[in-house]
Amino acid sequence: MTIDYRPPKRKAKRSVTKTDMPPPQGLRDAARVLKKTMTNVAKNENIERLRQVIFQMHKTASTWVESVRVEGIFHDRTPWNGNVEVFDLTDHPKAKRCYGWTFGEPGQLVTVLEQPPVTDARSAVKIGVSCQVKKARNIRSRQVC
Repeated sequence: MTIDYRPPKRKAKRSVTKTDMPPPQGLRDAARVLKKTMTNVAKNENIERLRQVIFQMHKTASTWVESVRVEGIFHDRTPWNGNVEVFDLTDHPKAKRCYGWTFGEPGQLVTVLEQPPVTDARSAVKIGVSCQVKKARNIRSRQVC
């Protein structure tokens, strides 16, 4: 006697994107909705890439908390404007939070743990930018020599 087991069929999930905007009324509205949807998709992919980098570099899982807009000038002449993603860390021995963002053309990722002197997104960017400036100086000095 053989028993033929077939799992129950599942209904296909529909992909629904919530937006704050009403349905498009014309071509301009449709373009605006499309742009916002594309931006949200890119943001979600960016957050996932940052979570993977946090796991690889810091050996801990993370949960996205929020995006924080940071604008400022660091080192008296380095402007920085952008969004910093804030993550809560699980089971990290020294830090409870991590800040991450992208920069440059190839979309390089930067992550900074919340450890003194880093206390918030702005201070994380300040430390991250100063490290990038130092790396750039070291690379230039090696090329000249």
